[in-house]
Amino acid sequence: MEVLDPQLAADPMLASLISPLSIVRQEAYFRISLQIDQGLSLGPPTSTAVLQALTAHHHEIVGSARDALAMAPSSEPSQREVSEPELVSLLSVLQAACLFQPDTQRAACEAGIIQLLLQRLAAATPVLACSCFDTLMSVQHQQPPAFSEFVRQRGVEQVCEVLRHGGDRVRAHAARFLNLLLTHLAPALRGEGVEEDVAASGRSVQSVLGREASAMLHRKVDLADAQAEGKLSQLANALQFFMG
Repeated sequence: MEVLDPQLAADPMLASLISPLSIVRQEAYFRISLQIDQGLSLGPPTSTAVLQALTAHHHEIVGSARDALAMAPSSEPSQREVSEPELVSLLSVLQAACLFQPDTQRAACEAGIIQLLLQRLAAATPVLACSCFDTLMSVQHQQPPAFSEFVRQRGVEQVCEVLRHGGDRVRAHAARFLNLLLTHLAPALRGEGVEEDVAASGRSVQSVLGREASAMLHRKVDLADAQAEGKLSQLANALQFFMG
């Protein structure tokens, strides 16, 4: 990270010029994410062009996310310091790219994105924590190696701890994440050589949260149901009374 001279950093006018740099990047990432979503919804040939662009640039997307996640927070002003809103906006681009481009998922796994997201999770604000959950899910979707890496990094246990100790908003997102992992993502990977990791994920939930909470999280919620989000929120609230 490039650090400014302390004497210059003390200048409030200079500080006021630095912070907008992150805002500009944040807005740029937001526009990219929006363009991906809109482009893919328009059908061919626009959607084809978007997918081709993702294929051509997925290494840059993954590299930017890796560098931003790895950048330790600093009290020293820096022209490249990544603000939380910028990081959340950047992760939204990575999420979109992963959902529509398997090469991005594989590159993200190989770049250590899963480990970096988990390292951020424990101390993250609610907004960033929810973004980390969404990114973890998008990287693992239909990707056995990414799921195995998540299990190897004790990701299930870490999410369970967030569910036990986080605030209301984060708990709801953690419950949603675990329910989707246990009832949608992991079962879809059976037959892909990760059966032991699938079994281990279930054991980890029961070990950390208890048998009753584990049973509740293993109840599949139909995502096509118009009330799915409400049911997942109710699940998060009910879990508080059953977690070990």
